[in-house]
Amino acid sequence: MIKFIKENKEFAAIFLVAMILRFLPVFRYQYSYDELCGLRNSIYANWHDLIEYGVKLDTHPILVQLIINATVSVFGYDEIWVKLPFLLFSLGGIIYAYLFSLKWYGKTPALITASIFSFSYIFLFYAPLARMYSGGVFFCTALTYYLFELSFSETKKAKHHVLFVVFILLAALNNHLSCLYAFTCGAAGLVFQNKKTIVKYSVACLAAVILYLPHWSITMAQFAQGGIGHSQDGWLAAPDKWALFGFLKTLFGTGYVWILILVLVGIGFALMKDFPVNKKTIVLIALFFVNYSLIHFYSVTKAPIFQYSVMLFSAPCFIWAITGIIKFKPKWGVVSAIVLSFVLIYQSVVKKRFFYERSSESKCFAE
Repeated sequence: MIKFIKENKEFAAIFLVAMILRFLPVFRYQYSYDELCGLRNSIYANWHDLIEYGVKLDTHPILVQLIINATVSVFGYDEIWVKLPFLLFSLGGIIYAYLFSLKWYGKTPALITASIFSFSYIFLFYAPLARMYSGGVFFCTALTYYLFELSFSETKKAKHHVLFVVFILLAALNNHLSCLYAFTCGAAGLVFQNKKTIVKYSVACLAAVILYLPHWSITMAQFAQGGIGHSQDGWLAAPDKWALFGFLKTLFGTGYVWILILVLVGIGFALMKDFPVNKKTIVLIALFFVNYSLIHFYSVTKAPIFQYSVMLFSAPCFIWAITGIIKFKPKWGVVSAIVLSFVLIYQSVVKKRFFYERSSESKCFAE
């Protein structure tokens, strides 16, 4: 650990500030309406009632409800304890995002990635929510890390197979759309296996499916309930033609921060001697756009499910692909990460009033 911090002191500084921003308002966090629904479901005293009246009617998989139930059974209903696991998930996502980018793209892309995950408003906003968002980002980011270990590393370790299965299962039990992402990851990995690795990889995927089977009846019961769109007497509208641009703009910090990202990418592209798109980048772009296209198509043709919150599950792929182009020399990479961090913090804390929004009455993220 000490060696890692010494070798990655710039990341350690970013991570420390990310922790401070998330925990500074820890005693002033308020519950949102969705969180209160989860707390309401924690009252059921037996397993049957929890499943029938808590989980199935909530239309989300069981994992988040189990985390909430375990937390309140030990610590009670104080906001700090209920939100703590999800704040830690948010920090775990930053670590895996950095490690992934560091291994496959280099130090500067990793620092830029860490800055976005740490300080972009959408990641800050969802970090303390005791719902499926920060956990979903953590599970899907870690899942992608181990997917690439099993697909592109020269040596495939047993622990990577095990953790691959673990994070597939966690993503599947977290949210139906993080489950979709887990499925696309599993399918993508099959393409890159050879004769020596295909059996172990297939067994890992099969193990994840088998472990998920006990939840299948809950999933089917939830799908039978319909959607939350206007035509289903719900509140969610179908996405318009600018939905993707709106999400990406928000992903990179809201406001005009995306222009700074675009400038950094443009400079990185101009400085590159080789074409920046490789096999790994193509996989990342494909994972993001396959998930976006399926969610958008379903939202338009059947029932709206597109929200910025659920698009976060595949969003790390797009961030890695974009920041992977920004390969400056070490000194300029650090400077770029510092500048971007300050801009993102200013946008999130000053312009978007993160501390006020997170400590005022219950609110939902404005798309």
